[in-house]
This record gives sequence, C-alpha cells and structure tokens, in this order.
Amino acid sequence: MLAHVDLQARVSVATHFGCFQLTDEAMDEPVRALAAARRQHRVAEQSFRVLAPGATLRTMSVAARAHASA
Repeated sequence: MLAHVDLQARVSVATHFGCFQLTDEAMDEPVRALAAARRQHRVAEQSFRVLAPGATLRTMSVAARAHASA
C-alpha cells in the first residue's frame, strides 16, 4: 500500500496471494488486510484492484494511450 501511495499510482494490482496456503491465516486475510490498509491510507477501492484467482487484467501503456487519443 505504501508503494501505491508514495508513487502516487493511479492503479495498483494485488498479486501473489491465495494460490497456496502457506500460513495459518485465512485464505482471504490478505484481501481483508489490503482493504483495511486502503481505507487507512484513503485509497479508493477502484485504485487498488484485487483480481480473482486465474483472472487477467488488460492494460494500456501510457504511450499507447497517448497514441490512441491523438
């Protein structure tokens, strides 16, 4: 969360959770902890995406976005 805030990112994506249960915490604990941190740092829900297992997210680079709007 702090990297998202420090870098003033528009959107971040949560990764590397929910694949393997490596601890005694609930499988959804990382998502709940992220939501709490997001609220604490006043980061909008849509600004920090949490994808379902196996989901993909297509993005457009800044250069491609600039070219598309030209």
